[in-house]
Amino acid sequence: MFKILTRHLLKIQSYKGKEFFFSTYGIRNLIKCKILPIILSEDIKNTQKFLNKKNNFYAKAVFNAFINPSKAIADFEKLTKKNPQNDLFKAELAKLYFINGQLDAAENITEKINNKSCNYAKAVKYYINSIIATSVGDMLSASQAASLALK
Repeated sequence: MFKILTRHLLKIQSYKGKEFFFSTYGIRNLIKCKILPIILSEDIKNTQKFLNKKNNFYAKAVFNAFINPSKAIADFEKLTKKNPQNDLFKAELAKLYFINGQLDAAENITEKINNKSCNYAKAVKYYINSIIATSVGDMLSASQAASLALK
């Protein structure tokens, strides 16, 4: 079910510029909402209505991020504001900023991710930091961040 849902979300997403993946946690959260039949129908509005009824704002934000990452930024900004200690939400928001070319915002969010956080959040943090460091020519910082992303 996980693979079917992931493939279908990638197929219907409107953003085709760069690779974009969400955490396994986000996809599993969608599965818990029993959303697969609705997503397979490719009716985006009905899927969003269904998620609204479920009152699962994270699942809705994940779905919206697959459909339109630039519009999903507001969803994850609300989530991180309501849950300031949740590094998973911060990592997802940082990815959205990064994918939408808002590198300063992405870097600011990654600085707020705790080094004792879950491996996924730390990997996102260091991956984004390595890309940003590379873009400004700081190869030492880039290689250090890249090696931390792999741990």
